[in-house]
This record gives sequence, structure tokens and C-alpha cells, in this order.
Amino acid sequence: MGKSTESATERILRNIQLQLGDMKDERTVTDAVLARLEASIHRLDVTMFSVTAELRAIRSQFDRWRNDTNERLNNLESE
Repeated sequence: MGKSTESATERILRNIQLQLGDMKDERTVTDAVLARLEASIHRLDVTMFSVTAELRAIRSQFDRWRNDTNERLNNLESE
């Protein structure tokens, strides 16, 4: 092989190595972003579970209050 062919081959190899390095860096960044998104989704799931539980408790309290109020109104009407 001639000298110019070797230098062209070396340039191509260096370029390939640089591109592979960039791809590795991009993958690392992408993995970090995906990990943060997954953590955010998990926090949202936990929050939604907590809100749902609170809503059930509030609904239960409201139902008791409504039933108690209806019973008192019925007692007043029957007096």
C-alpha cells in the first residue's frame, strides 16, 4: 500500500473511532434521561395512589355525613 492510502485509511479509522465514541456518549446521556423519566413516572404513580386513597377516604366521610344529615332531616320531619 502506498503512503497516501495508509493515511487515508488511518483518517477513516480515526473518524470511525470518534463516531463510536460520540455514539457511546449519546447512549450514556440517553440512558440517564430515561432513568430520570422512569423515576418521575414512579413518583407520579406513588402520588396518584396517595391521591386516590385520599379521595376514597373523603368520599367515605362525605357518605357518612350525607347519611347522617338525611337521617336527622327525616327525624325532624317525623316530629
